[in-house]
Amino acid sequence: MKHPDCDGRGRYTEDGFIVLNGSRLRSCVPESCPDAALRARKLYEDKIKDGVLQEDIIFRTPSGAASFVGGGSINGWEKWQTDDGKSLKDI
Repeated sequence: MKHPDCDGRGRYTEDGFIVLNGSRLRSCVPESCPDAALRARKLYEDKIKDGVLQEDIIFRTPSGAASFVGGGSINGWEKWQTDDGKSLKDI
């Protein structure tokens, strides 16, 4: 997932969407960031060092994962893409 000021990697599984260790989170979070994303950042703040995720984290939905990484309201079904540019929606 490429978005302004972030670079997230993830994997969709039957249990949810996993944001992978090493993903770089957006550092400047706008006021419009959803409360759920802000709560997740607070909950997992011990797993983030210098804006980089230190452990895999699982979310219920791709959009929740995308909002966590991108710091805003983001449609994860469209924003998470394979290396060749296919979105989750298209897969």
